[in-house]
Amino acid sequence: MSTSLHTHEGTGIGLALVCELVRLHGGLVRLESEEGKGSTFTATVKAGTAHLPPDRIGAERKLASTTLGAAAYVKEAAHWLPRVAKIPPNASSHSGVEEGTHVVNSGGRRARIILADDNGDMREYVRRLLADRYEVLALPDGLAALACAQDMLPDLVLTDVMMPGLDGFGLLRELRSGTNTRTVP
Repeated sequence: MSTSLHTHEGTGIGLALVCELVRLHGGLVRLESEEGKGSTFTATVKAGTAHLPPDRIGAERKLASTTLGAAAYVKEAAHWLPRVAKIPPNASSHSGVEEGTHVVNSGGRRARIILADDNGDMREYVRRLLADRYEVLALPDGLAALACAQDMLPDLVLTDVMMPGLDGFGLLRELRSGTNTRTVP
């Protein structure tokens, strides 16, 4: 089977994962690229299981999961923001985080994070990870994130690097040149 996918999003870790998966199945990933037109990645894998080692077909997973869950990411992000305040458990309508804990800024409101990523799945995933503790404004590109930051000053900006319009580096450059946004982490 051979499949070609065309996208404007970055290839980053996704390409590395695809290459490894295809390699494990005895397949091949091929790249064709033409400047100004783009790149085509073609993954070819054999159908069926005859080419796979018998001990790996239907084998039980022996390794424990290494996923951290949302709590680890929220804890890491909390270090970037001014302070953490305890709110009585009955004052919170949010669930899925430690009871009554929200990150707030010095103005007393929930800390605001602007998240810029052109990949809708990634944007939604990160938004869900952070939304229980933070006000998350998830935007599809750097231009929208810049306009939002200028309109509603965030406590933190999280950005993808490769995006159409204004990439992550351009967004950072614009934020650093703005009087109100130059110190936003």
